Amino acid sequence: MDSDQLRAQVAEIEKSGRLGKSRAYAKLLNFLMERSIEGPRPKEIEIAIEVFGRDASFDVSQDALVRVYVHKLRKKLRDYYDHGAGEFDFHLEIPRGSYQLDMVPARLPAADGLWYAKNRYLVPLLAGVVAVLVFSLWTRGTPLENEPVEGRVRAAQSFIWADILADSRPLIVVLGDLFVFSEINEYSEEVREIRDFGINSEADLKMYLAQNPDLEQRYRSYGVSFLPPNVALSLRMIMPVLLTSRRDTGTKVISQLTAGDIESHNIIYIGLLSSLGSMPALRDRVLRDSRFEAHTSYEVLIDREGGDIFAGEGDVGLEYSDRYLDYVLVSRIGDAGEGRILAITAIRDIGLGKVVEALTDPDKLVALQNQARALGIDATDSLEVLYEIAGISIDTLEAMPRFITAISPVKVENPAQVNPAQGSSQ
Repeated sequence: MDSDQLRAQVAEIEKSGRLGKSRAYAKLLNFLMERSIEGPRPKEIEIAIEVFGRDASFDVSQDALVRVYVHKLRKKLRDYYDHGAGEFDFHLEIPRGSYQLDMVPARLPAADGLWYAKNRYLVPLLAGVVAVLVFSLWTRGTPLENEPVEGRVRAAQSFIWADILADSRPLIVVLGDLFVFSEINEYSEEVREIRDFGINSEADLKMYLAQNPDLEQRYRSYGVSFLPPNVALSLRMIMPVLLTSRRDTGTKVISQLTAGDIESHNIIYIGLLSSLGSMPALRDRVLRDSRFEAHTSYEVLIDREGGDIFAGEGDVGLEYSDRYLDYVLVSRIGDAGEGRILAITAIRDIGLGKVVEALTDPDKLVALQNQARALGIDATDSLEVLYEIAGISIDTLEAMPRFITAISPVKVENPAQVNPAQGSSQ
């Protein structure tokens, strides 16, 4: 490894501003650079002590601090090269499962405008786009025309759907819309809409502006949100299953959901983890007894038991082949007394669609139930399934259950790894 080239490129990355205002990422990048040059490869506890100021008693098995920062630095490096970096013969990468910098041959740049590839991005909020989406959903044939009756009934009678559809409590399908705020150019008065994964509600924006008062005149909220494409498509996919119950079913976006709705209704949630985070009452019900917790960025799930992190990686549909990796948590919780919740919660949009396909396929539902039974999980137990979605293109993506876990109101029971995969935790 050419140390001069490595140092020069790290300096360029810092100068670009892509690491953000926090010095933690620059400090971490420089630490990994020095270890890549001088060795040896650092351990997680060394990073915690040298970069984040922890002491030797810091328990890396219980605190995912280092893993989360390394994961986010990996994404920042990818973002740097995909959007606006200069021309380099090599790129810096942090391989999954390690804490070192590698120099790899430069790849082709990513196409702009992929919302899942950026932390903050411009959202084109055009009424015509919404109209086209709605039209396309309902003019490709209604669900009743497109889905075999027998398949719909078999899916509805599966252990994932049966209890919530048979329950007499009113049912609401909650769609995870994403909060958007406006940035106003004080000189030209131009307005653009901004999506920031760290700001998921009016309350988040108010808190952010309270901490950054110099931005109060620049950032405004006009009550705008948008729906990720696969959330809308997922609603269409589950409609044939819901219609078998012949009951009235309401639909709301999560930004309009109230705590009263959650208390009085059964809930089917379809959306991203970041959207779930905007409604604490629902988020807490879904994650309260879960094996997994959400990082505050809502881009990462953390295993409370092993400390592993699960986060999306890679892109699809670009000019280069890249391994896409995503995780979706399916939670079936509650009972007739407390109210039932079926939450299909994705880290990224594309993974959501693939898992909803699996959850509306009667044969895949039978296979999932057989796996649960083999682990001693009864069809009436509250449970959660962590799906891993992997592939190198839209056509090759597959959703496979990674963990199936029974849940009790007190603790998580029967944790079992169904389909171990390589390198999930970094």
